[in-house]
Amino acid sequence: MKCRPLTAWASHLVNSQRLTRRRAFFRGMLFVSILWLPTMTSGVPRDVPNEVAEVQDALYRLEFDRAEEACNKMISRDPRDPTGYGFLSIVRWNLLLQAAANLTLDDYSTPTPFTKQKTYKPIEKESQEFHQITDKLVSLCENLLQQNPNDTRALYFLGLANENLSSEQLAVLKSRGQGIHYGKKAMEIHRRVLIQDPDFVDANLSIATGEFAAATLPWGLKFIAFLLGYRGNREEALAKLETVAERGVYRPLDARVVLALLQAWKGDPNQAIQILASLGKRFPMNYLIEINRAAILEGRLKDRRAALDVYFALLEKIDVVGKLGLMPGEVHHRIGKTYYGLREYSKALEAFDAAIHSKVSEAETVPLSHYYIACISEEQGDKQQAIEHFRLVLKYTGPEEVLEDELKEARKKTRSS
Repeated sequence: MKCRPLTAWASHLVNSQRLTRRRAFFRGMLFVSILWLPTMTSGVPRDVPNEVAEVQDALYRLEFDRAEEACNKMISRDPRDPTGYGFLSIVRWNLLLQAAANLTLDDYSTPTPFTKQKTYKPIEKESQEFHQITDKLVSLCENLLQQNPNDTRALYFLGLANENLSSEQLAVLKSRGQGIHYGKKAMEIHRRVLIQDPDFVDANLSIATGEFAAATLPWGLKFIAFLLGYRGNREEALAKLETVAERGVYRPLDARVVLALLQAWKGDPNQAIQILASLGKRFPMNYLIEINRAAILEGRLKDRRAALDVYFALLEKIDVVGKLGLMPGEVHHRIGKTYYGLREYSKALEAFDAAIHSKVSEAETVPLSHYYIACISEEQGDKQQAIEHFRLVLKYTGPEEVLEDELKEARKKTRSS
């Protein structure tokens, strides 16, 4: 990645070189639109376990241990009820996603619902645990449906398992064919749920997400989507999501998140900001909500000052959110990039220096901070300082593919010195 003109930063935030190289139409047709926040299960049974509300609350507060404990209570009480297994599959999926994603590389903070590149982090443990519980969920639902094909709840959770598997393939493994396979299967299953019980409104969430994406595809790709079985109507999709938000039993929170992400991606980003701000007030320690809100403010609304307000608010409560996974180094790095875009070099340099000397969770935060310091120094005419920081970029010991452009630029600059 070359030291680009600073006026191009907002465009880079939304459409990085990596995203451009990897963008393909199918990514907009499946279910990754809720990758950065917990996915909730669904149903309309009157005997909803009391722990369901606790799991939802815990997931949105990023308290995964508490969520898992509530799931295990449901499973222990009734091992033949798929609800506990379904929620536990979602807890494990979120833990896998959190292990795979990278806060410095914008995996969680982009005005689109998609992570940008295959993870190079060690995720074997989280992947195994996710698949173990998801396999149990699928097996249980299939057995229940063999005994009673009209078991709507079992049918729904079977679709949900395929949703999660589709998201894993697309977001973590970058397997396009398998992602399409599981995603299409999930939509088909949830359509069957609604045929059996039209009041099972939560099943609309996965369907609406796919329909919205299909409706917003470029015209040249709509025919291919049609052949694959995807139909899209933007207004109808949004109406379905509103219905889930208002009447859903298990997924009203998720419906709001999906509405926000889809509006930010292909709709009205101001509505996205309103939804996320409301959720942020309810779950103030969920830093993922705030980071996404800042990304939409900066990338779609071009309001970098408002984005800075979000980041500084996160720093004020870093002692609490740090226990949930957000380190100060990553926040300082984002502040630096935002000031970089505003051409306020002194503040950007101060923020990048703070990132370098703060606790971080991502291996890329420090070398990327050195990279931007080098770019600023070069633009200010301080070639020696630029070279020094480019050399520090080369101390990065992670996978070459993650910082491929930055490392290539750093080598070029240091060779010519």
